[in-house]
Amino acid sequence: MHILGPCEVSYIRFDSKSSRSFDSIRFDVKDSIVCLNGGYEVNGTCTCVDGFVGSTCERLMTDCSEGFTYGYVDGIYNIQPPYITTSFPALCAMKYGGRTLMQYRHLPSEDFYRNWTDYRDGFGSLDSDFWLGLEKVYQIVRDRTFDLRLYMRLKNGTYYQHRFLNFTISDEASGYTLYFDSAAPYSVDPLGDSLTTLKGSKFSTKDVDNDNWSNGSCADLFESGFWFNSCADCNPNGRLLKPSDGKRTGAKSEVFWTNDLGNDVPYRTRMWLVRQ
Repeated sequence: MHILGPCEVSYIRFDSKSSRSFDSIRFDVKDSIVCLNGGYEVNGTCTCVDGFVGSTCERLMTDCSEGFTYGYVDGIYNIQPPYITTSFPALCAMKYGGRTLMQYRHLPSEDFYRNWTDYRDGFGSLDSDFWLGLEKVYQIVRDRTFDLRLYMRLKNGTYYQHRFLNFTISDEASGYTLYFDSAAPYSVDPLGDSLTTLKGSKFSTKDVDNDNWSNGSCADLFESGFWFNSCADCNPNGRLLKPSDGKRTGAKSEVFWTNDLGNDVPYRTRMWLVRQ
């Protein structure tokens, strides 16, 4: 007895003396998956592209950690956090589970002494120095569990990292207030904790002063935007001066991280959002 292949047709010869009719002609077609948004099928599974994820590539990733799950490599992808209907591009570092970059600095040319609108919406270039934007960060971490991880590299190539667990910020109406549970050093070369004294602080810029300092503006003094509380022990969004000796110049506006870099000056900084 011959068994039909998946696309073979069974032909029945019409016989006027037979009660059989053309209704008995049968087509056996194997089911196939339909991949959306440019995705393509490999061995019955969709391989997604351009930041799309899901069994049929039906939606964008909500943050870079989903991209890691679907096999994406480092790059810039559109993401769409759960509570918004629009997407925006983000720089993803896919190593170690997929990290969404919130800030990246290595060139002195990008000016971080900006107004509220710029810090809210984001500025710079994702393939160079940038600030992702407070509203985007708020939407990414909203009602989800993330750590904030900081990386700073010195002139001699030594780098340091620190984690701030269960990091989140409030909405714009509440000043994008900073919250996290605790600081957690890396076992090797910890950066140090310069943020705990800023927990509960609202964000400040040169045109929006939320810093609790009655004698002036921390954003103007440090020439940056950040979560200040009568100023701070750090200024990661300050002027990236890169002094030749790798030491602090004494300028209030320069990038610094007092605990525990002391007098050493970062030459490169990163802030990652890491999904837990």
